[in-house]
Amino acid sequence: MSTSNNKKRIAVIGATGQQGGGVVRALQAGGQFQVRALTRNPRKHRDLASEVLEADLNRPEILKNAFEEAHGVFLVTNNWEEGTDELKLATAAIRAARDANVKHFIWSTLPNVEAISGGKFHVPHFTGKAKVDQIVEEAGGSRVSVSRVRHRTVLLPEPIWRSRSAKAG
Repeated sequence: MSTSNNKKRIAVIGATGQQGGGVVRALQAGGQFQVRALTRNPRKHRDLASEVLEADLNRPEILKNAFEEAHGVFLVTNNWEEGTDELKLATAAIRAARDANVKHFIWSTLPNVEAISGGKFHVPHFTGKAKVDQIVEEAGGSRVSVSRVRHRTVLLPEPIWRSRSAKAG
């Protein structure tokens, strides 16, 4: 699970996106790990990290190779892509990580708003990710679920944010 320079390798799915790209940059800046950026088009993104491999959650047969010799995997899925079955894609990645003997799995999730609200609120992109949490738990090994919840309005200047909140009721 270590590279020739004795650094443990972390494979990052979603390396070309905001979250995955941020993880790649943070790991590189920290210098403690060898970073393997995973993308559907490695030729287009060969400068993302010292190691860039092909990985496509829609093609589970290539995932084991992408995770081979990785100590850890960071997984984020994109539920906004048309036709995405987040549960199916995440399950494929979790199985491939287990089959490749990955020791540490980091899953980018969101809280289950439907369960928290007692069914009052239906937020599919939150609930879809939350449904994967149980599969991550059952996979065993060391795992971390990272929940990144912050609405964009929190980034606006306070007077704008306050006026929008007041209008919302």
